[in-house]
Amino acid sequence: MKEPSTPKIKNISEHTKLSDLESRLNLLMINTEENFVLIDRDLNIVNFNHQFRKQYQILFHKDVIKGESILNYAQKDRIEIVKNIYNRVFSGERVESEIQAPLQDKKVVIIHNLFKPAFDENGIIIGAFVSSKDITEQRNAEERRRESEADLRAIFDNSSEGLMLLDHNGVIKAFNAKSAENHMLYNVNDDLEIGRKLIEYINDSRKEYFQDILNKVLSGETINYDIDYDQKDGSKKWFHATLNPIFEGKVITGICLTRSDISERKIAEEKLKKGHEILFKLTQNVPAAIYRFEMDGDGKMSFPFISKGIESMVPNITVEQIMNDAANAFNAVHPEDLPNLINSIMESRKNLSDWNLEYRIISEDKLVRWLKGSSRPEKIENRKENDTVVWHGYLEDITERKKSELKLQNLLNISSDQNKRLQNFAYIVSHNIRSHSSNIIGLVDIIGQAGETNNKAKFYEMLKTSTDKLGETIENLNEIITVQNELNIIQAGINLKEEITKTSNAINALLSQSNTQLFNKVPESCIVQVVPSYLESILLNLLTNAIKYKSPERDPIINIYTESTDNQLILSIEDNGLGIDMEKHGKKLFGMYKTFHNNKDARGFGLFITKNQIEAMDGKIEVISQLGIGSTFKIYFKREIS
Repeated sequence: MKEPSTPKIKNISEHTKLSDLESRLNLLMINTEENFVLIDRDLNIVNFNHQFRKQYQILFHKDVIKGESILNYAQKDRIEIVKNIYNRVFSGERVESEIQAPLQDKKVVIIHNLFKPAFDENGIIIGAFVSSKDITEQRNAEERRRESEADLRAIFDNSSEGLMLLDHNGVIKAFNAKSAENHMLYNVNDDLEIGRKLIEYINDSRKEYFQDILNKVLSGETINYDIDYDQKDGSKKWFHATLNPIFEGKVITGICLTRSDISERKIAEEKLKKGHEILFKLTQNVPAAIYRFEMDGDGKMSFPFISKGIESMVPNITVEQIMNDAANAFNAVHPEDLPNLINSIMESRKNLSDWNLEYRIISEDKLVRWLKGSSRPEKIENRKENDTVVWHGYLEDITERKKSELKLQNLLNISSDQNKRLQNFAYIVSHNIRSHSSNIIGLVDIIGQAGETNNKAKFYEMLKTSTDKLGETIENLNEIITVQNELNIIQAGINLKEEITKTSNAINALLSQSNTQLFNKVPESCIVQVVPSYLESILLNLLTNAIKYKSPERDPIINIYTESTDNQLILSIEDNGLGIDMEKHGKKLFGMYKTFHNNKDARGFGLFITKNQIEAMDGKIEVISQLGIGSTFKIYFKREIS
């Protein structure tokens, strides 16, 4: 008796009745990432996964139910298309299709569907297996890539420069119209063709050189070079070429070649070079320095052009040293003039105003020379650094002129001083001496007419007083003449602190009687170059004045101290005496016979002679005073020895 044969399963629906198969299918559908659905031959839904259900809910707002026909979930305009697809699948064909479904925000979702026949263990088609995937982003990316490629192609084709792509063997893969146009200028007979090696178009004399360039680029270098070609008409064309390696990941797969016609630029450079050569020759024998000075946005200064004349004016400087960095030229500027020089340049840069300045430079051996500079600034608009300013101008050595000016000024000062002295003498002679002589003449006449009267002795006493005053005036005039005639007497180095101590000891009794405290704060090593007798007279006069014009309200205090500048020593004698009304008496303080207090023994001659003595030693004297507070006399000694 035959065993009953196993019935053949004609539809996938019958398989799902087997629990083990159903379990495996469910496990498969749960863990797959794609949308997944099983369809039997009657087009009924057998099974599906969560992703499939979710997709239909989002796109079509319908819930998927097992056992229903798949046609119930198809778009109306696609029902016949869907039937046709399944007919093809049930005949054993694998079918792919795409559908577009609009979302509420007017965006379109693109779904890719894959239909495959489902076979039983005997190879009989019992249904269809359908998977679907959202490929919207993929399609958008492809569209963007196509658009990008189209843009790149447009740029490639319409570039003003010649562009060419080579593979790693130097074979031409692509070139644009400009590259073909430039190629025709090389006097090469063959047209450019894709698939040929570029080196085939290179002149034999340059092939080895060009192959070396290709090898360097294929090893990862970027190469730039300029090359010229002779034309049939005898002219020359220049091109600039750049070769860059093309990478795919870390592998070099080809070369990008860029060529541009730089003939106009080369011609302009050649003309500029010739112009520079002519200018260079013209400026070499000019004693002044003709220059182009630049300052960029970061403050860096340079001389792109400066003539050789600068080397004879600025010590230890060569043209080469300052062309790229002007710092060396500024190092030679006199320290006192450097701030003004920098400020004047910055002001000219800010306002684009003309620059004009006279300043000093100083060599290592302390030799000082005067320079005069003049230039006009302008902005360089075609630079990336659009705040770059350039000055065109000249520098000249005016040392000899300055010496003449100083000599002339010295003569004018001497003439002015002499004029003032003549005015003083004229005043003394016309006023003081005339007054005394007129008084004496009058008294002599009176005495002559008085006879033997008792008043004769009185008249003689008056005559004696007048002659004494006349003698004092003549003595004062003699002292002034002595000071002015001793301008060239030898000066000596004197210890200032010791000299002040000697003077204070000489008036010790006067200091003691007036309860004056004197503080000598001058440094022990302070030496001044002076006429010794003048210094003694100056100190004695100023110290006795500080005591003579003391305040009745307090004991006198005298402070003596010094301070230094680059070429002067300043001696200050400060008191707390009566003080002087500077607004009222300041202009006539050092005048002859000028007094400002009611002291009976005041002659008004001490400060006058003191000022003359100080000026005779190329110094000066100043006063700071406040009525009722005190005075400070500042003496500026021209030379100091430390």
